[in-house]
Amino acid sequence: INEDHVRIFSRKIFWFRDKRTNEIITNYDGIPVKPIKYDFQVFDFKRGVNEKDPWLVPVLPSVVRSKRHIPCMPITPRIAGSSEQILFQFPLFINLDLPDGRKYQAWEFYDYFVDTSFAENRPPSLAWTRQGSNAPFVTDDCGVMHFHAHRVATFEDLPECLQSLVEKDYSLFRYPPLNMGEVDKLIAEEEKTL
Repeated sequence: INEDHVRIFSRKIFWFRDKRTNEIITNYDGIPVKPIKYDFQVFDFKRGVNEKDPWLVPVLPSVVRSKRHIPCMPITPRIAGSSEQILFQFPLFINLDLPDGRKYQAWEFYDYFVDTSFAENRPPSLAWTRQGSNAPFVTDDCGVMHFHAHRVATFEDLPECLQSLVEKDYSLFRYPPLNMGEVDKLIAEEEKTL
């Protein structure tokens, strides 16, 4: 939008993997396991102010369009180890009433690491930790989930098994939403199923 305000169009999908084999789980104790997916997410990020160090300014996020509208706390940048690595920590507390009357609560940390030398062998990476309501296929009330990932430049850079899975069953996730018009269409389609 301008140099202090960025809008991001994205999609998000999480597959659950077996901790021993690393294979994607499709069944857990006889219960079908499906990925958690967000067909669209639109976020705005605005530059905050840090007069002591203008290079490490907080980022002020907000949800423009998503399945869930949640309050966002500032994303705080910090030097992580050497001066060539920056950590952006994004804490998120979710406290929602679900349509079925249940409460959905979680405390999440998204920790993004960026190598400021932008070396190809050190892509931006993410560590995500979540304490709260378990995935739908787990009958226990609460638990902890954790994942880590790194950025790839193109769809073709994903592992072949994920490329095949996306092409076969989740083709929408090959690209982000094109614009707000596509997001509005997806919202209308989603509302028809409710």
